[in-house]
Amino acid sequence: MHVTRVAAIVAAGCVVLSGCAVASGSSDAARSTAPHEAALTVVPAADTGTMKPYVLGNASRSLGAISGATAALSARVNAVTVAVNWSDLEATEGTFTFSAIDSALASAGAKGLTVRLRVLAGTNAPDWAKRIGGTPIPFYDHQAGQATTIGRIWRSDYQAAWQDLMTHLAARYDGNRIVREVNIAGTGFISAEPMLTMGNDAIPGSSLTNNDRLIAAGATETARRTALMNDIYFMERTWKQTHLTLFCHPYVTLDPSPKKTLSITEDIVSAAYNADPGHIVFGHTGASSATFQGDAHDQALGMYEFFIANHYPFMAQTQAYGGGAKNEGVGDLSYVITWLAAHGAYSIELPSGWQYDSGALRVMPGTTRRMVASSTHAGTGGLSGA
Repeated sequence: MHVTRVAAIVAAGCVVLSGCAVASGSSDAARSTAPHEAALTVVPAADTGTMKPYVLGNASRSLGAISGATAALSARVNAVTVAVNWSDLEATEGTFTFSAIDSALASAGAKGLTVRLRVLAGTNAPDWAKRIGGTPIPFYDHQAGQATTIGRIWRSDYQAAWQDLMTHLAARYDGNRIVREVNIAGTGFISAEPMLTMGNDAIPGSSLTNNDRLIAAGATETARRTALMNDIYFMERTWKQTHLTLFCHPYVTLDPSPKKTLSITEDIVSAAYNADPGHIVFGHTGASSATFQGDAHDQALGMYEFFIANHYPFMAQTQAYGGGAKNEGVGDLSYVITWLAAHGAYSIELPSGWQYDSGALRVMPGTTRRMVASSTHAGTGGLSGA
């Protein structure tokens, strides 16, 4: 944790799957011997010392937005997200290709930016992982607007494969000072958002929803939630020097039909925080003017209020300017940035096109100072740039 926020690691979670010890990083045997659903076991971990700082301030969602920007424009952001697909990192099981990450880190470092690393699983998993336990499951990706497939993310042998990848990534990047946060994404469906299911979506022309297909393939709400908690505890144990980002939403259940339940989100967040206070930054990917004006009608404002009331580290990713799949768009970005900074957010992932928003550019310096102050508890700072 940041030295001024948390003096030491209180406890960390290590997942023990019956028949395998995935924390060791040796998962080949585990993949064939692990049961279909993992039992949840938390093993305390020793204090590993001071962690790297958090991702702080305003952040670009891509390097492309600032690749040719002026120095004054580049100075508006402190960080960048590096997003890669599992399928590109491990197209063949056990053979890893990290050159894309290395290149992105070199580019970010040259610009003085820190990085949030996001590895996408779910529909972006390699074909061999999607075949663990059966044939790939047909799935509709509403963000891409296309039919795709997904693997059985709730199975322990699938999770062992994911944890093997994360073990290799941590060995390579946990000590890298540029990599400040890594998304917890091993149970996400079409993105790094494990609390959403896209369950009511259906492949055009089919009467079967994504939820129908998942349940037919053996998914249960208990197995899915156990897999999510296992992923959280495993990541807390494995990334010892790097903070983690957990994207949160009002939790959408699998059965009997998709339904949003904020109380489940609160339970998951509290358990994750209590296992290792300060290690995880809790995030949200739908920040918009409507969210903070109470007009979004999806319980998201209540979730932010929960983060704030409990002093949990939190960040946000904004919606896009023009909206997207099933959202209303970011609205007034300067208002969104200012609200988040004033209420204690640590960082904000900006929408594509932020560099052309004069109102947002005006408030970014002051809000970044305020977010840095929130992370260190050095005071609320000022919004002199706002």
